[in-house]
Amino acid sequence: MDNDKRILAVVTKEKDLVYGGIPIFYVSDPEEQVIIAHNLSRLLDGIVHELRNGSLVIIRH
Repeated sequence: MDNDKRILAVVTKEKDLVYGGIPIFYVSDPEEQVIIAHNLSRLLDGIVHELRNGSLVIIRH
């Protein structure tokens, strides 16, 4: 069993709230955000989680 738990990407509307060494996808509206996050989760074999600030994080468990 692979225990490689990590953040794979972030999809956000707020450029000032998210930064770091992971792939960050900036979007302009909530519908686009959900579509991109779900497509990335399928491609990266991860799960989408929503943070309080409205950002969507793709994590591999």
